[in-house]
Amino acid sequence: MRPILHSCAIIVLAHGASVYAAADDDAKAARQTLSHTWARADRGRALRVLVDFHRPRLVPCSPKDEAAGVTCPIPEGDPQSWFAYRTLFIAETGKPPEAPGTLATATLAAAKFPGWMMPGAVSPESCAPEKPNQPLVEPPAPERSGRCGEYGYRLCPVRPTSNWLHIAYTPCEGDKLVKTEYADQNGDGVDEAFIWIQYDSFEGADVVGTRTYLYVVDGRTGSILLGGMVAATRSESPDKGRFSLTVRRTAPGRLTLIAPAKADATIEARLRNDYPLLLAPGSYTLGDFGFHRAPVR
Repeated sequence: MRPILHSCAIIVLAHGASVYAAADDDAKAARQTLSHTWARADRGRALRVLVDFHRPRLVPCSPKDEAAGVTCPIPEGDPQSWFAYRTLFIAETGKPPEAPGTLATATLAAAKFPGWMMPGAVSPESCAPEKPNQPLVEPPAPERSGRCGEYGYRLCPVRPTSNWLHIAYTPCEGDKLVKTEYADQNGDGVDEAFIWIQYDSFEGADVVGTRTYLYVVDGRTGSILLGGMVAATRSESPDKGRFSLTVRRTAPGRLTLIAPAKADATIEARLRNDYPLLLAPGSYTLGDFGFHRAPVR
């Protein structure tokens, strides 16, 4: 399975084509907003629209569906896009976009989608960190081993008894662990893991660029404290170019994402249009729900 440039929501037209068309138009407008502005308020509103649009849900079947032999209930939404936009919403606002009950319902619905594994999901396989104050990060098994698709990128937290936690998926080709760094961010004596993962971007069978995601993961709990794209490249004309955020740890619990000083405005605009999951430049502070971007004073 190859990664795609944009995940498309899987929406069954159970509630009428006009309702779907309006929601789809709103989602397209929200993605355009992410591509054109770094303003926190505008991005927060756009991300809420996209979280709602992609949220997984299970819709009861109508009598017509049941008569047609449709598997019920019907899954709607897109778990991968929902989780990615939800993570970005927290990074922008410092709070979750929904009530706990809504999150629980969406998480249960997402589990019904084949091939989806929630980041943070616990594996039955036990593990042990190699260092007493540092989690262990492990990339997928090589494709040639025949085990590549069994798990993605995972982390073994620092606990008296630990099990592997899922962090990010693998398409089994065109992805690699770029680097991992460690630093205690919350003062609990255990390092957090900073994980950079790069994926190839495809158009059909052709590789047209790459995109790199950063995951900051709590070394003790395995919670994702920050997640999003920090670099994107295009290798094909006319979009050939690169946009990359530099990540600096300025103090425990504080990060700065710095945009390139000499970025070509046209290239940046094209890349941001292709990759709306890019994190915004700025200063980020660790709060109750993870790192979030601080308002510009």
